[in-house]
Amino acid sequence: MTIQIWYAAASADGEGELERTCRQWLTDEEHERAARFRKPTTRNQFVVGRGMARSLLGRRIGQEPRSIGFQVSAHGKPHLIAPCPVAFNVAHTCGLVVCAIGDSERLGVDVESASRCVDTALANRYFSGPEIEWLENQPSHCQSDAFLRIWTLKESFIKAVGTGLTMPLDRFAFGDIDSPVPRLTLLDAEHGPRTRWHSFLFQPQRDFITAITVNSDMRPDVTLHPFG
Repeated sequence: MTIQIWYAAASADGEGELERTCRQWLTDEEHERAARFRKPTTRNQFVVGRGMARSLLGRRIGQEPRSIGFQVSAHGKPHLIAPCPVAFNVAHTCGLVVCAIGDSERLGVDVESASRCVDTALANRYFSGPEIEWLENQPSHCQSDAFLRIWTLKESFIKAVGTGLTMPLDRFAFGDIDSPVPRLTLLDAEHGPRTRWHSFLFQPQRDFITAITVNSDMRPDVTLHPFG
């Protein structure tokens, strides 16, 4: 199985060429949703994320992007309405939007900016014991980046599971966090050990970190592509 990761830089202020291109693939309801965002950066992230997903899915399943139907799970995760083996997930942060496309329904992606201000003390509230220990052992000047590696991985997993933050973040732990293929340990019987999860960390652009987690019997190949 191959997972494609696509990325694009969304404008932080006025609408740019990419946003105008992505708008053509949005439905009327999505145009209305975009208009409700007061901050241009948030509005642009939504437009690029949804437009990118529609364009990529349209290519994959041979359907006009605007005609693709989405439905949303109880916890807000969108997926295709029609029975289809193709799954997707979108994430964004200020300056970058990523979209993962694959064949596993349980697929999650997250992206964070390395410049994001973080309070590493939050690790004691949200991280598992081994993760906290690993974080505390990092040099002080590396702790913000180390925190973001863990946070991004955890976000990718709960998005893959589809429960959002209703799942306690200390019920699963990542090891080998400094590796591009961290190891996930599940403490929740509902999601393991009978299920197999694979996680990846990479940098689609300088100063951004992205994590993807997918449920698959075999470790998938992950390819990275600029969009637009």
